[in-house]
Amino acid sequence: MAPKIKVKMYMPGVRQVLRSPEVQAIVDREARRLADAAGIGFDMVSRPYENTSRAYVETVDQTGRERQAADGILEGVLGGRIQHTTAAGRRIWATEAQIAHWTRGRS
Repeated sequence: MAPKIKVKMYMPGVRQVLRSPEVQAIVDREARRLADAAGIGFDMVSRPYENTSRAYVETVDQTGRERQAADGILEGVLGGRIQHTTAAGRRIWATEAQIAHWTRGRS
């Protein structure tokens, strides 16, 4: 059996890395990608927090709010539930894995 190893984090150093411009740039880039994928009515906001980098996507106008309420745009771009039209023509929400399971073997 391997010996147990104790790791102690130097939290001021961890916070320094998490607040660094390089990490903020990575977070901003990912949030921008999601906002661009969401399309019209969505934008990225970069707001570093006390101990970490932070960015998020928000609706910026009525169009974005309506699209989010009706279609769950942000969940879709995050890889969550997406809209699927069944063989019977109904629109439902499901994960990609569910849809792949339901439609396997169909062309």
